[in-house]
Amino acid sequence: MYDLLLSGGEVVLPTGIARVDVAVTGGIIAEIGDLRGESARRTVDVDGTWVVPGLIDPHLHIADVATATGARAVDDFTSATIAAALSGVTTVIDFAYPVAGQLPPAYLAERRAEADGRTVLDYNLHVVVDMLDEGTLAALGALPALGCRSFKAFMHRGGMANPATLYQLMRRAAELDMLVMVHAENKEMLEASRGADTLTAATFAASRPPISESLATVQAIHLAKAARCPLYVVHVTEQGSLTAIREARQRGQAVWGEATSHHLGLTEAAYQREDGALFLCAPPLRSAADQTALWAALADGTLQSVCSDHCGYGRDLKQAQPDQSIEQIPPGIAGLQTSMSLILSDGVLQGRMPLTRFVEIASTNPARIFGLYPQKGVIAPGSDADLCVIAPHAQWVVDPADLYVPWGWNPFAGRVLQARPVLVIARGEVLVEAGRFVGASGGGRYLHCGAPRAPLFQGKVHAPVIQ
Repeated sequence: MYDLLLSGGEVVLPTGIARVDVAVTGGIIAEIGDLRGESARRTVDVDGTWVVPGLIDPHLHIADVATATGARAVDDFTSATIAAALSGVTTVIDFAYPVAGQLPPAYLAERRAEADGRTVLDYNLHVVVDMLDEGTLAALGALPALGCRSFKAFMHRGGMANPATLYQLMRRAAELDMLVMVHAENKEMLEASRGADTLTAATFAASRPPISESLATVQAIHLAKAARCPLYVVHVTEQGSLTAIREARQRGQAVWGEATSHHLGLTEAAYQREDGALFLCAPPLRSAADQTALWAALADGTLQSVCSDHCGYGRDLKQAQPDQSIEQIPPGIAGLQTSMSLILSDGVLQGRMPLTRFVEIASTNPARIFGLYPQKGVIAPGSDADLCVIAPHAQWVVDPADLYVPWGWNPFAGRVLQARPVLVIARGEVLVEAGRFVGASGGGRYLHCGAPRAPLFQGKVHAPVIQ
């Protein structure tokens, strides 16, 4: 007897979409096929829905603390992972930031101590590296055994603004079979664009222009090629960076990129609104033409994944007061609970990509890139029973008052979205049913990631082999 049987849905499998049943036993997918007549402790009729692998958010900031002011986000590891589960996500990858006086293994352990026993979802952590010395370089070697296979570098600040230091990190990553993620903005261009005038929401986008991202992306690609290191460009926003990534991939280089839900769903016009300060994020929202190019890049294989890049600051911290400097407002957008429905609504249901491509960019590819496949990211016997059942035409209006965490705002407030998750299962446990969280807190596990693997896509831009 199975523990759980999902019957009658349109299931997205590695070979395509099929109307099959999915059986779960012991938190693992046990069997897929025509299982009518088979017994289970619970059988759920999911006729009329899409059944996809549990979604993976590979880039978010839970319980974030603003560097400039010390302001703290509203959410914590329990509330944020519940909000993620309500959006169909079953795995998250957050960040461990440097702590003064600590080497990377120590601050990875400290961040784990914040999350362990509190998350409702399985999770992993990227390690942020700002500075390099001999001690740090040596300590990085302990990370693979601790389950961490990805570094993140901010190219506009700290030691990683120096290309020689970033190159040194990339060479170390290549030795360790790890992945380097870059926040691609050029420090000098940001400084030149800042100007002497008071920064406002209306001038924010111009202070971080697209050229700063293009320059940094091109530089990172060349450094990674020389270091023979796979590269992942986070939150790509503009056409110059897309061109650089596309051309590198066509040359066979292992360069991968992601787009965020807010860059896909909003443009820089938001900064002209009375509440424009709410939408401050780095890199900023871009033009409508850049947004169109992002959607095309996800569809044609230039970009490999999507994320929320969630930062959960409440309205009271994000809304500028008359005497408040905009530079004191913590950057980031609290879109965690709506991000995946936005991509389904504006992507799949608007004809920008097929459902199978959505599964690649929202589940399978993140699992492969970050060393979690095939445990995660696929509906197949032996994989974790992480499943998201989606009602494709269930419409709902985004109302911040209805969200699980009281952020007090949402980037898509007032939008009518479709494709809402109605059943979310993580390792065989039902977490979300009929739009409500019904699981238990603390059930998430820390995942040990393997080496990065090339993502899948059968399109114009073929997946490269890691050199």
